[in-house]
Amino acid sequence: RAGAASRTLRLELAAEGGGPAVALSPDGRWLAGGAATGAVVVWDTQTGKIAQRLTGHKQQVQGIVFSPDGRHMATTGDDRVPRLWDTPTWRSTALDEHGHIARSIVFSPDSRWCVTACWDGWCRVFSAVDGKLVQQFRQRTPSLDGVCFTADGDLIALAEADGSVSFRDTRSW
Repeated sequence: RAGAASRTLRLELAAEGGGPAVALSPDGRWLAGGAATGAVVVWDTQTGKIAQRLTGHKQQVQGIVFSPDGRHMATTGDDRVPRLWDTPTWRSTALDEHGHIARSIVFSPDSRWCVTACWDGWCRVFSAVDGKLVQQFRQRTPSLDGVCFTADGDLIALAEADGSVSFRDTRSW
């Protein structure tokens, strides 16, 4: 946080082993890390202790992101089943009809949608409330490497495997 004093936090390490994914909740309360085993470990940043060990993925977790409102967390991994987590209860829902490895996963600025960019060239848009598929479209390249929203949520940018970036208007798709 701006103006906050710098400090070091020594985390209680998970027995599961670390993975490449890590995310901090918008309020700074939770630090989530993906494990090679498919577990997601959530630490309380005030104590450095593990608050939750979440299971649901069957293989390594590759991406973690919190919604801007902090009410949800989304995870993706090598098991091809991205999950939406309700942070007050830590219950999860598999994202509906996904079917491929997501290279990138993000929330819209209003926390309404969760969007994946996948190795199969498809961008999939889900409701952040229930994980149901809202919209999907295939790009011209065989793989998508990333996705992000503009601050107002009106556009998404998709990084394509050939090095180009395409844009979609979220108001009309």
